[in-house]
Amino acid sequence: MLASPISPSSALLKYMRPFDDVFNLAGTISPAVDMSPPAENVSLAALPVELISRILETTVHAHQQNEAERALVRLLSVSRRLRDVALSTPSLWTSLRVTDSGVRESTLQHLQRSGVLRLDVTITVRCRNHKTMPCKEGVSMLMESLATLQASMSRWRTLDFNLPSCWLTQEALSTCGTALRNLEVLTVRTGHSDRGDYATPLPSVLVHMPRLRTINFHWYNFRWVEPACLASVTKIRLASYYMDDPSLVPELLEMLRACPNLERLELDTIAERWVPRLSHPPTFMPVELPKLKSIVLTDCGHEKAQILLRDIRCPNVTAINLAMVGNLNGVLDILSSEVHSWEHVTEFSIALCDFRASMLMGLLKNMPSLRKLEIRDCPQMNTTISDLVARADSLSGTGQEDRM
Repeated sequence: MLASPISPSSALLKYMRPFDDVFNLAGTISPAVDMSPPAENVSLAALPVELISRILETTVHAHQQNEAERALVRLLSVSRRLRDVALSTPSLWTSLRVTDSGVRESTLQHLQRSGVLRLDVTITVRCRNHKTMPCKEGVSMLMESLATLQASMSRWRTLDFNLPSCWLTQEALSTCGTALRNLEVLTVRTGHSDRGDYATPLPSVLVHMPRLRTINFHWYNFRWVEPACLASVTKIRLASYYMDDPSLVPELLEMLRACPNLERLELDTIAERWVPRLSHPPTFMPVELPKLKSIVLTDCGHEKAQILLRDIRCPNVTAINLAMVGNLNGVLDILSSEVHSWEHVTEFSIALCDFRASMLMGLLKNMPSLRKLEIRDCPQMNTTISDLVARADSLSGTGQEDRM
């Protein structure tokens, strides 16, 4: 539940009134109108520096990361006093963006103003050659930028790579080496037509990030070709990931095996071109994920969902979300098998999937702690809703949400 908005007192309002233009310029909401008699305005010079810094921080951080820099520029134009305080407030300069133009003088000034604080860094290279490969100028500019920024890499908290190629990402991460030892969140977005350059050995670079908590890959086709242990990773998200080769299936499982403390697994839009070559998928050594709490599978194809769920053991999961997975009967059969335990599941959601109601009913019997059942846009619900309602009524305290 959201907290009720707090209106500033009349005493505080007299200090905030000179900043009405600040809020308007930055695109935020002005403070609530005070109905008491107007107080005498106070000049900017009379306000404590700490109060000005706090107002600037609140205003800038209210914006998305890609808009924060623009908001900051607008704030600097309000007054000389505001500009001086902003330039001496390190927390306003912790979001760093680097593009194809490389590290400019303004970027170095931005970096200097951040002091010793942790940084959120976004690096974007869009230059391409022959539609699929990055141009030489883009590669050169990226490597020069990384070399210039290397001294600050130990302060990087998050890193968001927007690069045209997977192999370029591998080269960039390898160039960083051990300098990213304090990185907590790694996001990689690459082009989706890399033509086989997905054979990049990820563990060789990720093992140099002992504090990494979140792995977030979009369009990044990787190979997990060597054992590793990423004990700090608690969240993995793979989006638009193309598994062009059957050998990538065990490698994905090995990636999960390397993260024994994983708490959230999310797969979104996983291509399944390899499925015809795996009519009888081999059984892999089960992956133990005792701390996994949430599984989200979206548009993954039921074959891959079956293999993944068959070979992981996660007895403490509390939430399962399956959307656009196709025919769920095989998945439901695997989830209902004796090797799995769903005693702690409290939320179960299905959307845009086909299934037999009897198989779903069988799985629900293995979820004694279920408190929320959500089924959306599944055609079978038109004829089996009464069975599901009866099942929901039989579970003490269980609520069901049907949003057909």
